[in-house]
Amino acid sequence: MTAVRCQVLHRAAEMLGGKSELRTRLRVPMRQLEGWMQGADPMPTHIFLAAVDIISEAPEPGPRRMAPERSPLADFLGAQFSDAGSMLDSALKAATRETGAARGNIQLAHSDGMRIAAQVGFALPFLDFFAVVTDDTPSACGRAHQLAKSIVVEDVLADPIFAGTRAASVMAEAGALAVQSTPLLGAEGEVIGMISTHYDKPHRPTARELGLVELIARRASQHLRAARDSFAVREVRRA
Repeated sequence: MTAVRCQVLHRAAEMLGGKSELRTRLRVPMRQLEGWMQGADPMPTHIFLAAVDIISEAPEPGPRRMAPERSPLADFLGAQFSDAGSMLDSALKAATRETGAARGNIQLAHSDGMRIAAQVGFALPFLDFFAVVTDDTPSACGRAHQLAKSIVVEDVLADPIFAGTRAASVMAEAGALAVQSTPLLGAEGEVIGMISTHYDKPHRPTARELGLVELIARRASQHLRAARDSFAVREVRRA
């Protein structure tokens, strides 16, 4: 993820007009900024999130006569939620929109494995097959859970994770030929859930897109940690 963070910082500098402008915005010494941009020094999480915010808030090029509509990402980041269901739906909407994904799902950790709690674009065959995912299930989310870090599968049919498994056929039949899975982490770094975005052809999300998914995952994790006892955690509606 270090390379992703460096690329996000470079993109933020580009959008602001250069490193000097980014240094001013972040209020850090130029030497420190350059160390982060080169990957020589570990980048603090708050600096990474600030860079992601710069990218997500930047206006698109060209004249704009009307105020832009509020994006799903802005809606998610700015909202307060009273239940887990609406929070997860909002997080998933933001993640799929920001990455151009046709499908996606969020799982929450249970005693028997990860269960889908929010989804968009999937039908029953996929939902039934991946109803409970463990570390032994051939899947990007299972591998991401096992390693407690993001996993990107650019081509489901060619990746060793899925090679020769029924899971590969289920993914292909569902129109999910590429996937990234990013963990939701608890206070001790344990995996409490997973957010995955799926693509209908072989694909690798950009550094910016992966950075935004990480931001969404961090915020969703914060919501779950802050109100885990009061949230009525649900399993996804399967009808």
